[in-house]
Amino acid sequence: MTEIAWTNLNRDFALVPSAVTVGVFDGLHLGHQELIRRVGEPNLNSVVVTFQRHPSEILLHDSIPGFIMSTRQKRHTLEELGVDVSVLIDFTESFRRLPGRDFLERLATSFDLRRLVVGHDFRCGYGLDTDILGIRTYFANTGVEVIAVDPVSDGSVTVSSTRVRELIVSGDVARAGSLLGRPRKRSSTMGIAPTS
Repeated sequence: MTEIAWTNLNRDFALVPSAVTVGVFDGLHLGHQELIRRVGEPNLNSVVVTFQRHPSEILLHDSIPGFIMSTRQKRHTLEELGVDVSVLIDFTESFRRLPGRDFLERLATSFDLRRLVVGHDFRCGYGLDTDILGIRTYFANTGVEVIAVDPVSDGSVTVSSTRVRELIVSGDVARAGSLLGRPRKRSSTMGIAPTS
């Protein structure tokens, strides 16, 4: 897997038809895996745009409980899932203020973008100014297929990083492992990574 910083993106990747998904991807649970599955087309370069550090770490500081995975663990799991390219965003103040339209333009000019896959409630840009409708409008008549993926549930529970964290904190490691799509043996350790 090729890993590149958002600030180093250039038109090198624009020569290869690509499918891109964007998100924090903390834990790379079953819902995240569905997004990645949708970019894993044989004739398309699979690209995951994610964050070097969770945006909440910068925005919320001490009010977050921790994260399911470290950056190193995320990188390893993305490789296991067969991702071709990982783009890491450093959530700086200048990136935080980037309008959604500018974010989409950067994706469109950095890749030969054929498909953009996001969660059903995905928003991007300063103040989360761009929703799915805005994304579809931006890419209208460009040939880019925009796919909004419905939530994934495991029985009666919607899979989310928040739910996985709650299960880990409560000690239900087996159930958390199930939502992560990586069941653990009873003797395995699983915990919340520190925020620093």
